[in-house]
Amino acid sequence: MHSLTDPGSELPACTAPDRLFALLLPRSLAVVLLAAALCGCQSETQFELTDESIEEMATLPGLRLSTDERLRHHYDLLQAEGTTPLQLRRDVPPEEDNVAAVFAGLFAPNFLPGKVAESHELFPRPAFEFDDVRLRKAKLFLRGLDDERAEVSRALDRPVCDFGLDPARGWYTDWSILQAVTLYIRLEAFFAAVRLDEDDLTAAGAAIARMLRMVEYLSRERDLQSRLLAADLRKESLAVLASFVAHPLVEDAHLRTFANLLQNQLARWPDEADAWHGERARALVAYEAVRRGFLFTMLTETEQRELMMSREGRRANVEARRNADADELFYLDQMRTIINRLHDVDGPNKVPVPYYRRQDVFRDFAKARQQKLDAGEYPFVAARLFLRDLQENHALVALDRARVEMWTIGLAASAGLPPPEYQTNPANGAPYQVHVESHQAIVSGANGEGDLTDENVVIVPRLNTREGRAAVRGRPR
Repeated sequence: MHSLTDPGSELPACTAPDRLFALLLPRSLAVVLLAAALCGCQSETQFELTDESIEEMATLPGLRLSTDERLRHHYDLLQAEGTTPLQLRRDVPPEEDNVAAVFAGLFAPNFLPGKVAESHELFPRPAFEFDDVRLRKAKLFLRGLDDERAEVSRALDRPVCDFGLDPARGWYTDWSILQAVTLYIRLEAFFAAVRLDEDDLTAAGAAIARMLRMVEYLSRERDLQSRLLAADLRKESLAVLASFVAHPLVEDAHLRTFANLLQNQLARWPDEADAWHGERARALVAYEAVRRGFLFTMLTETEQRELMMSREGRRANVEARRNADADELFYLDQMRTIINRLHDVDGPNKVPVPYYRRQDVFRDFAKARQQKLDAGEYPFVAARLFLRDLQENHALVALDRARVEMWTIGLAASAGLPPPEYQTNPANGAPYQVHVESHQAIVSGANGEGDLTDENVVIVPRLNTREGRAAVRGRPR
């Protein structure tokens, strides 16, 4: 292992889905304390990691009482904005009103990881199409969990949804409820597949609507992990919708229903800043843990193994503690720039700035990181943990929005509804191209021929024309 001011000391490459899956594993204090003991962290600090100490860290003593006035100024800004970890904390609504409360005790914690992995393997990609063998497996999988699926679907009638992901817990948050949400959405997908096979489009359509509603709830959390998972699960939901609209018995009314549903969700689309405020709050609590010598407790198992196997593994924890103030200052400077760039201020209003117009902020971040490296002041914790996959995560959120816009445009064009107002793909800046043919509507959000992928093209059959009806009715059932 190299010095922590050397980029060669970066943690092993970890794709966003892999890191997300690792974070979704239950992170009880017993688990993180075991990690602390294995890396020798507890012998280097007088602090103990308990629920009470995490609560104390959420007050950000290292930041607000810092001898560096620049850090204290950042704290004052956060306090004025109402975005400190404790200010972002919300009271969880009563169970009888809260959709998310249905997941409490619904699945045994040691049961979830295996079932989520099994559902991932069973979910067909890229197209949601089942051969006889896979459909039989889906039916068996659903049969064992259909009571739980039905219980969650009934809970969707409750007025609010709060998953209880407290930003004041920092990286000691238990994200395991997100595994339960993932499993539920996959169960609804398999339920829809079975009903489509039985030509029951009413039941299949209702299942897809429930998938999209749960994803919308997930996307509203002030939590980046939830927002990224929502993007992945919405992509799966739209794949099920694509299978639905291609069914031989689909009707024009179905297209109008989903066009209106998606357009309403776009009108309620959460502010992207909410997720980044939550992410920043978690990181600030984590910096307090770094100051106390608990760097290793915030790493995934793979990352812990890599550092613990190294001769300088313990040194990583020591150096992270010593450099915590400078590291956190770099992080806060970059995050303030990044979050401020999410909006243009137009008088009293904040106008969202699409991802493709924010490329300058990522170039500036790369330049600032390189300057720190050249000066021998590499911000290990910020650059390798809290700002990791920075541009990729912004791109994923933009692509999520683009998918929904393209589907809304395509459904509206096929059903003869007024065209929605969306003009430009927020992910790449390409103008949407709509080609309405006799039998189908094609929406492209591609930026040139080389960008023509399933991410940037949506095809919806037209059912209000003879050619469109003939094309759909002629498909095999």
